[in-house]
Amino acid sequence: MLSQTTKNQIFSNINFYLLLFLACGPVLFMLLSMITKTSIDTIFYVWGILFVIFYAIYFVLNLKDIKVKKIKDKLLLTLAIFLIVGLTFVLISSFVKRMSISALQMFLYALLFFSVLMLKKEQSKIFLFILISNFALACLFGIMDPTNYCIPGFNPDCVDSSLFFFHANYSQAIAAILIIILYHLMIKEKNKILATVYVFYFVIIGLWMFLNSSSVGITAVFLIMLANIVIDWIRTKKFPIKVFLVFLAYIGFAFLIELYPNIYNLRTAHYNYFIEVIDVFDNIFGTNLTKTWFGIESVPGSNGWERGSLLWGAIAAVWGNGSMGFGERLINNLFGLGGGSLSELRPHNMFVGGWVDFGIVFAICHYAIIILGLVFLIKNIKHAAEDIVPYIYAIIAYLFVTMFGSQLVYHYIYFVMIFALAFNKTKKENIIEQKRIGYEILHREKEQQ
Repeated sequence: MLSQTTKNQIFSNINFYLLLFLACGPVLFMLLSMITKTSIDTIFYVWGILFVIFYAIYFVLNLKDIKVKKIKDKLLLTLAIFLIVGLTFVLISSFVKRMSISALQMFLYALLFFSVLMLKKEQSKIFLFILISNFALACLFGIMDPTNYCIPGFNPDCVDSSLFFFHANYSQAIAAILIIILYHLMIKEKNKILATVYVFYFVIIGLWMFLNSSSVGITAVFLIMLANIVIDWIRTKKFPIKVFLVFLAYIGFAFLIELYPNIYNLRTAHYNYFIEVIDVFDNIFGTNLTKTWFGIESVPGSNGWERGSLLWGAIAAVWGNGSMGFGERLINNLFGLGGGSLSELRPHNMFVGGWVDFGIVFAICHYAIIILGLVFLIKNIKHAAEDIVPYIYAIIAYLFVTMFGSQLVYHYIYFVMIFALAFNKTKKENIIEQKRIGYEILHREKEQQ
């Protein structure tokens, strides 16, 4: 018979390998596309099925040895309550309104968070590296084919997107959170080879963002970098020159891509980012700077593509019109219009998207989990196994981006993974492991002296 320690180790390893399967989504996408049409969300569902089967077997085999730990932290307990309430409303909505794949996604997100949370310290490092590497690969193909038509070298009849994530606007949400973590890794990494790899990834993802991304993701990165500079300057009383140089390099990408031949005919963002920002300013404040300075009448998308009307249209649909009875209106608000409604109404707002799909209680619970989670992480900055500040910045950036987005698998799985990785670094066992490694290094250095 295997000891409980051995069983736990086997469980930990299988959980780790399953997460690597998910992290390798772009590579798996390419391989599967040689056989059949596929997508990143299909890979997510396969991961979910495998995880549920594996965990069910583990639970049955270890039923006698499984102990439920009490949650002592009141904040974490509150988070758990919001999670249970939110998923309960997803379940009720599925019966009251309609069954949909969107409901399954909500439960898989919870399992994904739990799965990443269980990673050991070294496993989490490898997982993050593989995650970033695969997304950098997707961006590399996006640079090779700015039209997003086909993965270079593959049959366009089988593979119809060089960016793997269905739409450049979905990819930019991932790019924003990963590049924020990446530039911190790049600055702090002491291993020169690994630091060089991080720099390469930063260049690839950064160039792609200005080549093929919407301005919201880029703006989120700029705002976070500026906040990072100001906060570090105040905190350390020293100007953070490394972060500032990264900031300048990131600005440089906007002009470097202009060297790309026929760039205006290829990329989805038809004008330089800074021209687009000026036109956004024109649309908000009624000025005419874009035409005065550059002779351009308008930049496509700078007016938000009528997103305001889509947002209010979605709210009106779930709130109900004058002919709708009180009972129907109440049910719609409590349980939404049914999973998948956000794809039909496209509110481009994460809160309203949750409200439309599964009701206002679910939407409130969802935001409460993220906000309270941020509070928990901020409270544990000093006590985490590693620096979790980059993860906090990434979470805030995602919230900024998805005020104009939604809970779609294409990008939301990456947010859940990053969110869970931040929590993973606050686990007691990972903190103990960090101290043990630190002690061993210190002891080794003393012996060498």
